[in-house]
Amino acid sequence: MAVRPCARTARFMVHHLPLPLPMPAPIDQIDPVASGVVLPVDKSDGHAIAPAVDNSVEKSVDESVEKVVENLFVPGQSASLRLGLVVPKRHARRAVTRTLVKNGQKLNFGQDFFVKFYQAFLYSDRWQQYIKGVGTTLLVTAIALVLGVVLGAIVAMVRVGYAQQKPHHRNPILGIFNAAAQVYVTVIRGTPMMVQLLIMSMVIFASSRNFTMVGALALGINSGAYVSEIIRGGLMAVDPGQMEAGRSLGLNYMTTMFEIIIPQAIRSILPALGNEFIMLLKDSSLITVIGGKELLYAAQGIMNRTYEPMFPLLGVAATYLVLVMLFSALLAKFERRLAQSDRR
Repeated sequence: MAVRPCARTARFMVHHLPLPLPMPAPIDQIDPVASGVVLPVDKSDGHAIAPAVDNSVEKSVDESVEKVVENLFVPGQSASLRLGLVVPKRHARRAVTRTLVKNGQKLNFGQDFFVKFYQAFLYSDRWQQYIKGVGTTLLVTAIALVLGVVLGAIVAMVRVGYAQQKPHHRNPILGIFNAAAQVYVTVIRGTPMMVQLLIMSMVIFASSRNFTMVGALALGINSGAYVSEIIRGGLMAVDPGQMEAGRSLGLNYMTTMFEIIIPQAIRSILPALGNEFIMLLKDSSLITVIGGKELLYAAQGIMNRTYEPMFPLLGVAATYLVLVMLFSALLAKFERRLAQSDRR
């Protein structure tokens, strides 16, 4: 099959790789018919040079370059010459690695580390799969956070409003909503997150194939129960005299709540909300169980191809650690800004 030359081809010197490469065989010992590859000869040094290739035929290129390397390498001899392969860098590295593995050569710790790292992150641009997974993880976390805060705020205000009513003047409709809110909080907090995800994907949304959004919805509903208790605790911590003062000025309940009570409660509930956001970010990895295509899903796909779990999992752990540290720093900065505004 004819292969179109690639304009982005770069000359790659094999001796730059941290691998013990054998000496290339003379050109007269190479059988082009047996190798299945036409090798133009470099007149300057007498060694065969692989032709430039197109990135669009990746599998064919891998096999072709691998055959070239296998013919040029003589196992058991040390490398003393430089072999130039006019092929894209990733194809040359790929061919060298496969040849060493096929020849059964034992790799030391550094070489084994390089091979596994290359297979986990650089081979076939696999790092792009991690980037896409991070984007999906952040999207799922943002959707779940917004849904959790909205649900939590509604549930908290219903429960606080019902608790602040006078004993003999309770609104029956508000009592029904309060009972529903209590059932919601009890059920969500009393069942595992994994079970909730499976129920959402296999029972409620069994006909849906958008597993990522189903997972985001399940995470948001789960987070709403915990956020409601955080907000309710912050609202109950405000002095009851603040509500009475607002009502004595002629403000209704909702205006007093939004203008007086909630601004004072935000400062006390912000650290707990930040912690809930961090927990939500880490819990987003659970949607992999139902087929959500986030960061851990990308790592599992690479693990299934390389049969090497260490580097993909370490990469996922490092990515989550960086994200958590970044959001923790942003949250700490926001808290300092609030503290400065209070001192003014």
